[in-house]
Amino acid sequence: MRHMEALQQELQPEESPQKSTLLGRRKASTPALPKPRTLRLSEEDLNVYLAGNQSARRLLAAQGVKTVQIILSEPANLTIRAAVSVKGRPQNVQLNGALAPDPNLGLRYTATHAQVGRFPLPPAVVTAQANALAARLTRQMHGRLPLTIQTVRVQGKMLVLTGLLIKRRRVAPPAPASPRSALPARR
Repeated sequence: MRHMEALQQELQPEESPQKSTLLGRRKASTPALPKPRTLRLSEEDLNVYLAGNQSARRLLAAQGVKTVQIILSEPANLTIRAAVSVKGRPQNVQLNGALAPDPNLGLRYTATHAQVGRFPLPPAVVTAQANALAARLTRQMHGRLPLTIQTVRVQGKMLVLTGLLIKRRRVAPPAPASPRSALPARR
């Protein structure tokens, strides 16, 4: 996404200010409750990510998806239009549905209407497949956008996600290996 670095900056935790005591000394403040963060992704950002990210393209291609377009509408609706290969034949697919937060998947997509070419499909079947694919895409982005999603809404052409930052422990890099030249040679 073209705004990925800006989004990461927006999601960075804020430093907690230190409180002063009556004697003028400063002591560390008690940890504050996590502050919800808001992430805004435009329809264009989502489409550019799906079209331009190599790992997302590989993941979609493995499912037979040639091209995909996301269309957002209020209150939290998402339409997916895709060109897919079904049994070796190109087909147009359109899915209409709603987004909701999900503690396991990140986002849950519930299809309300699904159609391949001119033929309707049962929305429940499509919902399961769409959520499996969305979970994989979300995991790819999760390291870059560490947010536990609590609310989902669409405002105009913007997907607005609100949630809490996921705290990750920092792991120290491994110690450098000792150079082999320092070891005595065997004879």
